[in-house]
Amino acid sequence: MSGQSAISFSQIIGPGETLPVSISGQEFYFTVLTAPVFARASNGGNFCQFVQGQGIKGAFTGLEIQNPNSFPVVFQVFATPLGFVDRRLIANQQVQSVVNVLNQSAWTGPTGPDNVYQVDLPDISGQQFVDANAKKWIALSRQLFSVQTGAVNGLATVSQTTGGIAAVESNTGSGIQTPFTLGASGTFILGYTPPSPSTFLACNVYEIYQAVAPGFAGQPPN
Repeated sequence: MSGQSAISFSQIIGPGETLPVSISGQEFYFTVLTAPVFARASNGGNFCQFVQGQGIKGAFTGLEIQNPNSFPVVFQVFATPLGFVDRRLIANQQVQSVVNVLNQSAWTGPTGPDNVYQVDLPDISGQQFVDANAKKWIALSRQLFSVQTGAVNGLATVSQTTGGIAAVESNTGSGIQTPFTLGASGTFILGYTPPSPSTFLACNVYEIYQAVAPGFAGQPPN
């Protein structure tokens, strides 16, 4: 590690994948880990299982991280030189709240079953996305989900695949203006039943994720 600087690296690792990471130091630990993984020094040794907050002391010139799970895992590994310790909470690391705009459009109908226009709005935790400034992020967990519609002429609903209808608006003219701050995880469904095929629903959908930027932070490797 050039200049003996601390460095962190964030990335998504796919199910069953082994990912080499060009990072070196005298100690490493996982400051972000959405599920257990296996890791070892690339200069030798056996794979050991780690959860968030765990690591190993000992010189290494690279790491191999292995995902034994059947789903992608987001990780952030922090490597330090000898004598440098950083035990801050992950909230004080590179984890930030980032807005992800899902849709801003005028949706027409009917195009779905039973004359209902239906759009799935999935939770992208564990996936990479790009914000409004074209910056890449890896989503850790969804903090807030918001649906804002214009005046409703017909019937508009917001529901979850794991539960019932969360919001309903019908012919009131006020529209849906609901942020879902509780139970924000999971897939939401926006449904719209128009009174005629030419009727549209203006809609703005966005969400806020805890997220980390992919790649290196700090002193990059030579």
